[in-house]
Amino acid sequence: MLAAQQLGPVAAALRGAGGPGVRLGFAEGLMERDGRRHATLDAVPGVTFGRVGAGLAQEADGRWRPFATGRPRITGRGLLIEGQRTNKVACRNAAPVDLTGVVRTGDAAATLALVDDTAALRAAGLGELIDAGVTTGRVLYLDNRAGTALAQVRLPGPVGDLTDHAVSLVWRGGGQGRFGTTQTFGSYEALEGGYVRRAKIANGLTQATRVFGLDIQAGAEVWFILMQMEDGARATSPIVTADAAATRGTDALTLALPSATEMCVSGEVEFTGDAVADQTLIDLHDDDAGRLIVRRLPDGRLAAEVRAGGVTASLGSVARAGARVVRWAVSRAGSGWTFVADGVLVGTASVAAPALKACRIGALRGGSAPLDGYVRRLAFEPAARTIEELRERTA
Repeated sequence: MLAAQQLGPVAAALRGAGGPGVRLGFAEGLMERDGRRHATLDAVPGVTFGRVGAGLAQEADGRWRPFATGRPRITGRGLLIEGQRTNKVACRNAAPVDLTGVVRTGDAAATLALVDDTAALRAAGLGELIDAGVTTGRVLYLDNRAGTALAQVRLPGPVGDLTDHAVSLVWRGGGQGRFGTTQTFGSYEALEGGYVRRAKIANGLTQATRVFGLDIQAGAEVWFILMQMEDGARATSPIVTADAAATRGTDALTLALPSATEMCVSGEVEFTGDAVADQTLIDLHDDDAGRLIVRRLPDGRLAAEVRAGGVTASLGSVARAGARVVRWAVSRAGSGWTFVADGVLVGTASVAAPALKACRIGALRGGSAPLDGYVRRLAFEPAARTIEELRERTA
């Protein structure tokens, strides 16, 4: 077990308190309530977690891990919480057995085949997916080394609507390649020798019949797997398909809390990319009577607000754009609220509100505005903290 001083202030607070409250150190595997440790998240009193569908999550070292339906996706990065998404690619994107529905066009000299690439997949961190049977080690291989013009692959499954779509895949190769919907390709980029996951946003769609497309230039070759096309302006983790579109449900985590008008909630999250829509860290509430919402806004600002009695009071905001780890805390002493992020006071407000007794973590309480990122640590204490304590905890 790591010593508290190795973990940083937020984690040290989780390790060291051991008293009343809830301490969830997902990145370290700490699950504690009122001083009692629990082996799993669902064993913590007051915790409810669910997700329809299996899912994948990534470790800090790049390894991908599979998780069964309904199981929290906890890795060394924390707990991955994502909203519901559907992968519209209607072929076997993880364990292909043939080329049914996959169309090759372009240079007649190009060839498309299924090949075993187990060694390269394992080297890229997909070994656990092979061991679990999520993938077999076989991938699609498009060879245009003898060609003099573009070689193209089109996959079954239309976008179906004209909203923004995130398009992604895991690929390796040599030469230049690009991918996207067949209406909105990204720019060509150099293919690397080892597998990497790439994602692009397709916007401005005008034809709902467009599909996933991959092009490579003359002289290029590409091995690829885990192709994905999903509604939304942010790519989420890979969703495995088998000859039809597949949906991964929302990661729904809620926590019941004791009634208290003095409390402190603190945490640490990892944002995996730019903010393109609201990303909720917590929605602490008493149904509609009162709410504390901490979220990242589409412009990249981390913000907190209190809602009560028809009034919304801002606790301020601070720029936190891009992929990054953020530490934050909110303390309440009666009607006084204080918001701190990364050791800096963001703002205060005075708002009379009822005791907030339930928390939706990683989404608004109705499930919208998901975090689409990793909750590394979270702590609830039935006591207010000073500004200096909050600064130390989040520095």
